[in-house]
Amino acid sequence: MRKHYFLFLFALVSTFGFAQLRTVTFQVDMGSTTINMTGVHVAGDFQDTAGATGNWKPDETTLAQVGATTVYSVTVSIPDGTYQYKMLNGDNWPDEETIPSESQVGGGNGNRFITIYKDTTLAAVEFSGNAPAGKDLMRLVTDMSQKVTFGTVTVAGDFQMAAGFPGNWDANATEMFNADPNRPMVYERLLYVVADTFAYKLIEGGNWESVPSACESGGNRPMIVNGDIVEENCFAMCGPCPAAPLPQYTMTLMVDMQNHLACNMMDSLDVAGSLNGWAGGDLLTDMGNGIWGTTMMVDSGEVQFKFRSHLGGNVSWEGVPNRVAVHSSADTVQACFNVDGLGGYCNPIPAKADLTFRVDMATWGGSIDTAGVYLIGDFTAWQTNAIQMTALPGGIYETTVTDFCPGSMYFKFVNGTPDASNSANEENAGLDSTCAVDNGVGGMNRFFERQNANATTFNLIFDSCAGMNISIDEEEKTDIVKMYPNPMTNSAWIELTEGNFDVTVLDLSGRTIKNMSNVSGKVEITRDNLTSGLYIVTVTNDKGAASSAKLIVE
Repeated sequence: MRKHYFLFLFALVSTFGFAQLRTVTFQVDMGSTTINMTGVHVAGDFQDTAGATGNWKPDETTLAQVGATTVYSVTVSIPDGTYQYKMLNGDNWPDEETIPSESQVGGGNGNRFITIYKDTTLAAVEFSGNAPAGKDLMRLVTDMSQKVTFGTVTVAGDFQMAAGFPGNWDANATEMFNADPNRPMVYERLLYVVADTFAYKLIEGGNWESVPSACESGGNRPMIVNGDIVEENCFAMCGPCPAAPLPQYTMTLMVDMQNHLACNMMDSLDVAGSLNGWAGGDLLTDMGNGIWGTTMMVDSGEVQFKFRSHLGGNVSWEGVPNRVAVHSSADTVQACFNVDGLGGYCNPIPAKADLTFRVDMATWGGSIDTAGVYLIGDFTAWQTNAIQMTALPGGIYETTVTDFCPGSMYFKFVNGTPDASNSANEENAGLDSTCAVDNGVGGMNRFFERQNANATTFNLIFDSCAGMNISIDEEEKTDIVKMYPNPMTNSAWIELTEGNFDVTVLDLSGRTIKNMSNVSGKVEITRDNLTSGLYIVTVTNDKGAASSAKLIVE
């Protein structure tokens, strides 16, 4: 018995003796407070593990002034975990700070909180304040109670560099933690930023949430920070979580793949979206006549998704904005692959044609990356098979895709080596709805739909909706000489240069509304079924050179 007892005791000693400790620095800014003669202290439920005689000892953990600043700090070694604490201007409980509600852990005890999982230096928050001097508190809270199981919860956005992280939109950098034992499904993170407008998304187990259309902007959650703010949402929902889990219904997804199959651009197909955490993997099966489908059990409410074609191990996402369906009973959703919207079948594609892409990097004005300029799109599986373009005089880059098969395409240019994990070098900010569509992940994709088998040349400016002045070969030059009146009410006229042209009118989703082939001289665009709004008029000559202009219908 003595031998067994010894082994058990050894095990206990080993377990606690070798528990990993983290170096944690507590800080507080005392700039607005006269320092008590007994000094500045911190007390909390971390003290026992840090070597004090117990927890919540107001006189045992003393902070020292940092140089000549108003900041006081102390460094301790404590194990991983979530802790509560308070600062004291003195060494007894009447001396503790009054913590604003925005910074308090839940449960009504009025304490600050911190989760330790690595060596940490806490921000020097003002005594009895919410944030360091000159900054505001941004407290992000998410309720995971609608998830049956879930992995690590993080948040990413364009706030991360402002909050002290190396880069923005890093899905792994800003982990969220449960701090309130009374709300075990609620995860949160306290951040400190200068007042600004930000965008963010929540991530669970590496899967980005689909922000419902009722509370999204550009596919993300918008946030205006102008003072201390606490924002709580249910994961992948707007506002608080419902009291009970959402009911589930069957959803049948059907998509017309006839054009993709005709172009030999797929060997399998799956769907990714809020219905599976955007992880994909739910395969569709061939139902005949070019239609592929699957049936899934899906939570009721708004569902966002996209289809993904696979070929030789490469995955190509649709370039369309996230598809959105409101799901409240067993239903069927049908779409044409890579065409925005729900319902209907694909239009037949024209015969193959050569497409030439030219992009003006000089007018853009930025520095051209030494790795060159690339073309990516759904037809390259985006970054996977990116096409490096050839440099021409005057900062122009060009490439020709021969025997292009699909009828519609989404594409963009990249200044430097394409990287699926970092889209910072892709054109984006200068594109808007006049020439591109929302790609569902906070960016924009250019769009074009072929109407015939004519060779076509695109003359574009990098990160701009403007077309470049076509000067590489003047005999190919085409411009809309005049288009009037613009805005139009009932009709508009286009006066074309000498020769024959194809004229196409597209809406902002890329749908062809009108198409006139082999026209010349003065051409009328009648209103007919055009609703009020903005349209793109594209003119293509018989040599394939194209030019576009905006048309406003009142």
